[in-house]
Amino acid sequence: MHTLAGVQLRCAIMKRPYQLSRKLRYKPSDHGHQVLVRVRGLTNSDIEIPVRHYIGSSFMTISVKKEHWNRGYVTGGNYHISMRDLNLLLARVEENVRDAVDMLLSQKAKISYESVLNMTYLYYEKAIIDEERIRKGDLIVREDGGAFESKEDFEEFVERSDDPTYDELKRQMGIWKRTNILDYWDEYMHDYAPDENRVARPSIEKYIERTGDNCKVKDFDSHWLKRYFTDLVDRGYVTTKKGKETKHSYEVSTVEKYHKILRNFGKWLFEEKKLIDTEDYKRFKLRNPKSKKASILKIDPNPYKNNHALLKTEFDHLFYFQFKSKADELIRDLFVLQTWFGGLRKSDFFDLTKDNITISGEEVQVKFEQQKTDTMVVNMANKNYVTDILLKYGNQLPKFPSPNKYNIRLKKVFEKAGLDRKLAFRTEPANASKAVTEYIRMHEKVSNKWARNCAVSLLVQEGYNDHYIKEFTGHSDEKMLRHYRDIHKTKVKAMLYEVKPIKPVVG
Repeated sequence: MHTLAGVQLRCAIMKRPYQLSRKLRYKPSDHGHQVLVRVRGLTNSDIEIPVRHYIGSSFMTISVKKEHWNRGYVTGGNYHISMRDLNLLLARVEENVRDAVDMLLSQKAKISYESVLNMTYLYYEKAIIDEERIRKGDLIVREDGGAFESKEDFEEFVERSDDPTYDELKRQMGIWKRTNILDYWDEYMHDYAPDENRVARPSIEKYIERTGDNCKVKDFDSHWLKRYFTDLVDRGYVTTKKGKETKHSYEVSTVEKYHKILRNFGKWLFEEKKLIDTEDYKRFKLRNPKSKKASILKIDPNPYKNNHALLKTEFDHLFYFQFKSKADELIRDLFVLQTWFGGLRKSDFFDLTKDNITISGEEVQVKFEQQKTDTMVVNMANKNYVTDILLKYGNQLPKFPSPNKYNIRLKKVFEKAGLDRKLAFRTEPANASKAVTEYIRMHEKVSNKWARNCAVSLLVQEGYNDHYIKEFTGHSDEKMLRHYRDIHKTKVKAMLYEVKPIKPVVG
């Protein structure tokens, strides 16, 4: 990534608002500790980019033994390349990370692990894509291996190309012009949309890659939306696990969510950016009121289909269960905290730090900015469940695993605690004409979302007024959400303090 544009950019940014350093991952693998380039100072938590060595069309991550590591350099051990070359690789990747961050800052793009990682290894990935295109005959090269007579020819080719593969390259060359809808997506996310709208982009990218139907902004209308959503419903998506591909259908709720996001995007293009002249995109509907056959979606979803939760006896059984493993106990403790902090959404719960928790005498309060609504929320936590857990961890929050590991380990924790009651799960495939119901044991399906359901279900089960429950959880329509200071605090406190864990009788 040592381009002239990169050098000029580095010269322009005299004092960077971040720091780079090389480090080893805390936990070792069989091959040693993975080498990372750490970016500190731009986000709430450090961004740690793994050092990769690309070999042909694949890469290997670099790991070293701790005893062979000294202040960012490898000083011993046996590797697939010499120590000198390995240290040069570390320096090159660190420089690429710096160029990637500088480029993202100059474009005022969102700084995240994914964006820095992609930019760091852009040229390597581009080379792999080109090799594959050459193999397929999509990219014609001369017999001597060269594709262009001069740098100018190459730049002219890139500038003319509509292939989204070259968008990042165009940005770096200073010749990028925004014409397609995804060219504006980052700005839309940064300036206008809630963070959850981000989920739609990967499916749009895959659709464009597969069909070549790359929508220009001026063509964003009901016709393109119909082509995109028809393809989305018909084809579904593919996951790969251990080299095996599995095809899945999108659920009706997911398709409806993507439709809502794209309508919001169209509104932004029309009202905020003035880039389209009409609101034709609004004419597209997922359902045809006159004919179910003409509809893209044929199932009317049940909004409460899988809002499962534990009974209070089950929740208290989990609360008191003696796990043999501290790791299992940690996951149980996190689930209890997530429930009685107010049934927090994953995005809010995993962003909590000790600064969000206030302990005054016996009272525990949780204050945080709710990501979905960008509003400040103050919840009174249930001291009967959370006080002892917080005390166990020094009146601080325990260390969070990744959200994905949390859900995986939560299933194992429920299984070990014997929580295997069968529940009805309704699935609504977007490409089907009717929903399917099957009965599955709860430990196979539990996820962090159940904490939010439990916060409501347990209080309903105890017979408390809906008004106070809604205030505690924010589980009603988000437009009805009010700040905690508007709540009748005495009533809420009394409600919470009356709900106590009841230890199950053994034997």
